[in-house]
Amino acid sequence: MMTRRMVLLLSALVGLMALTAGGTYRHMATQRESAVTAETDLAECKDLRDRIQRFRQGPAMAAEHEKLDAETSSTIETAAQSAGIPAGNLVSISPEPPVRVGETAYKERPTGVLLNKVTLSQVVALLHGLMRAEPGLNVKSIRLSAGREDDAGDRWTAELTLTYLIYDPPKDQK
Repeated sequence: MMTRRMVLLLSALVGLMALTAGGTYRHMATQRESAVTAETDLAECKDLRDRIQRFRQGPAMAAEHEKLDAETSSTIETAAQSAGIPAGNLVSISPEPPVRVGETAYKERPTGVLLNKVTLSQVVALLHGLMRAEPGLNVKSIRLSAGREDDAGDRWTAELTLTYLIYDPPKDQK
């Protein structure tokens, strides 16, 4: 038969065990919340890592200011001459106004180039020469059209869009 003292001791033991279980549960719940927060932080870090890798694969350089139209035109004319494209076949060089790239601090400055009666090897040589002369210059698009029937079969009309980045943060950023 249990004595009053044993009942009190067992009650105290059960009470302490309940307090220990409650404290342990509260600690586990806090750790679970920390794990969920850590999981969210990890996903955000992975997203930032992926964005950084995409930016690294982008242009290596951005100009701090817009290049003068004459500067860009001169570079293109020199590369065309080096590629063996006659001056008369470089029909036009059309610089366009810069356009903001998404919500970034960069603007992209496109320049259209129209070539007439050129070979594919001349186009490739031109682009290769431009990329070597201007590391930040990119080829955004190339459009080739076959020449007229009375032209030689290996001559093309090429419409190129060349771009370079300009670092120009929006004025309202702090």
